[in-house]
Order: sequence, then structure tokens, then C-alpha cells
Amino acid sequence: MIAMLIIETDRLGELTAAYLRPLGFEIIRYTNPLKALDNLDEIVPDVTVCSAEDFPRHWKPIIQVLREKRTKDDAVFILLKGPSFNFDEAAKAMYLGVNGVIREDLNDPKERERLQKLLARYIGFDDQRVSSRLVPGTGDRLAFMFSHPTNSRLVTGKIEDISPKGINFMPDNDSTTADLEPGTILRDCSLRVGEPILSVDCSVIRNGRLLALRFESMNDTDRGVLEGYLKDVPERELKAAMKRAGESD
Repeated sequence: MIAMLIIETDRLGELTAAYLRPLGFEIIRYTNPLKALDNLDEIVPDVTVCSAEDFPRHWKPIIQVLREKRTKDDAVFILLKGPSFNFDEAAKAMYLGVNGVIREDLNDPKERERLQKLLARYIGFDDQRVSSRLVPGTGDRLAFMFSHPTNSRLVTGKIEDISPKGINFMPDNDSTTADLEPGTILRDCSLRVGEPILSVDCSVIRNGRLLALRFESMNDTDRGVLEGYLKDVPERELKAAMKRAGESD
């Protein structure tokens, strides 16, 4: 799915992207609303988020052009409002076919919840999408290692992505895993998820450029730790973005 952001303010653009990206959206951001309008037909965004504070005049022709070809159910358009957004502007937004208007303060959990509910209403977003698969970022603390089942050598590397069902793993030295056939069981692997280190058995699904592993045994407590970590991705992304924004002020 594609989310088009029409936001000039860097801090707001980064916070909005930080919330949407872990939900499965490819982010395309414009700081020039005219360029966004020109590329609307080419990009065909599933969701468009526009800052009414940054572009108090431009959001109106953009939503008009969008609604000439796509309905509210087919293309979600969300306005981020600032202090200058009044009742008359809200009435125009409703008339023109804006799906929803929320305050641009995405630091507020209530506003993030409103954004999520808008996505849920129009594109079927649910919490499961958050926890489907994670590509680790700089703010994530994830690690994986195991002992080779025949020679007991320690295998380390990088988690390329992770889901509640398994991981794609890039060994530091692929020669250490070249002989692992699909179906091989790896016992007592160590999986760091934030602070906790979990012990899990894995089976080899594929062995190519990446080692695709499926979790074969994980108790309910450990699974809850993993699923909770994956579900909290948007919150961690936002905190990291807010920290970066604060450091740049």
C-alpha cells in the first residue's frame, strides 16, 4: 500500500511516516503540493495525508481532483489540522469528500488512535497488520544465534525480518550454514527481543542468500513477548522520531 504525505514541516512529516510505515505503507512524501497534484494519477495512493496548516489553500484542489476519479472508499484522504483550521474549513472538508480531520499533534495517543480508526474504517486496517512482519530498524534490539546441529559451532548474523512465525536470517559467514538442509531442526536457539532473551527451536525452511527459519517451539509467555514487541513497533518508531525531532530543535 502507498501513503502519500503532503507535508512541508519536517518534524510532522517524519512523525506521520514513522506511524504509517510499520503498518505496511510505502511512504512517498511531497513538500511541494503542486508536484503532489501532478503525480497523483501516477502514484495512485491508497492513503493521502495532507497538512492543512502547511497548505491551507492547496489541499482543496488536491481533494477535488482526487474525488473526480476515486471515491472515499477507494482513496482515503486525511487532513492534519493546526490551530488556524476553523469551522468553515471543516465544513469545506466534509463537502469535498475528506475522510477525516485530526489534529496534527501525533504525539498525542488519542490522535494516533483516531488515525488508526480512520484506517480501520476505510481500508480494513487491523492490529494484526502491525505484528505481521518487522524489518528491524536502528531503534530495535533484536538478535539471533544458534549452535550448528552437527559441529556445535556458534552461528551469528543479522535478522533481516521477523514475524510471530519465524525469521529471515543473514549469517555473518554463510559457509557455516551452507550444509543446513530444509527440514533441519535447530535446538535451543537464542532470540533477543528487546531486553528478554528467548530460547526457541527452529526448523530450516529455505537456505539460500538468507536462512529462512520457522519457530517450532515457543511457550505462550515467550510468544506473548515477541508479539507484544512487534505490535509496539509504531510506538517505538514515534518515540525515536520525536527524539530526533527534539534533538534537531
